[in-house]
Amino acid sequence: MAQSVKFVIDSAGIVAMMQSPEAQAVVQAAGQSVAASSGIDCDIETLISGDRAACRVLPATREAAIENNETNALQKALGGVRV
Repeated sequence: MAQSVKFVIDSAGIVAMMQSPEAQAVVQAAGQSVAASSGIDCDIETLISGDRAACRVLPATREAAIENNETNALQKALGGVRV
């Protein structure tokens, strides 16, 4: 005979997990990977956005921003554009 199993989601626990230093390390590593594969000078910022860790990768200099605008280097590094 099958037993009935009930799951209870602890929302506060999930939020704490998504904001944890470990989650921040994961998104930081992903941001560093994107920055490295973009080929332009980038700044990486890890932050808490809403209820989870997030990472921003932005051109660090004006020249890098111009190059990114011309080549979409950051978007290509994410894999959003296939050449």
